Amino acid sequence: MAQQRMRTHTDYDYERLLELKRVIGKALTQKRAARQRAANIFLGLFALTLAGVLVIFEKHWAFVAVLVLTALYFILWGVFYYQLAALATLRSLDPKTASCDYFLEKNYLLVTNAKDGVQYRYDTCLRLFETEGNLYFIMQDGQGLILDKASVKGGTADQMKIWMEEKSGKKAEWMGKSRPAQGV
Repeated sequence: MAQQRMRTHTDYDYERLLELKRVIGKALTQKRAARQRAANIFLGLFALTLAGVLVIFEKHWAFVAVLVLTALYFILWGVFYYQLAALATLRSLDPKTASCDYFLEKNYLLVTNAKDGVQYRYDTCLRLFETEGNLYFIMQDGQGLILDKASVKGGTADQMKIWMEEKSGKKAEWMGKSRPAQGV
């Protein structure tokens, strides 16, 4: 009897994309994300200040309304940066690619969805991240794949992690909320 190859299935939903944005933001783009968030909040506060000046001196209500709306937009993007980025990514996803099957082949990771199938060589992995529910295969070109640990077939989540570490040559970096318990 032939052994079943290890595989998993991932649905790219809001929660997974939000976690992906936070993992990438924490591990790879922390300074850039912090600068972007600060710049958005600063622009929002600047627009609010201008609106306040207009209210005091000019009373141009149309401009005040535009400035207040602009301020709210920037402040919301500063405060809810990851949530809004995940929503934007979700909205831009082709529904045919929002659900993927991952097959762990000997020399590559095969990703199939309703649109097509693509092979990703393991040596294209820049970093491998792990959270409570997922493994993140981040490639050198910036693309990231999410492998759901709960839907693994043909093995366990731990076996999938070990396989990915061996094949990619990268140690999975923990990015979850709480540290997993080490073996007793």
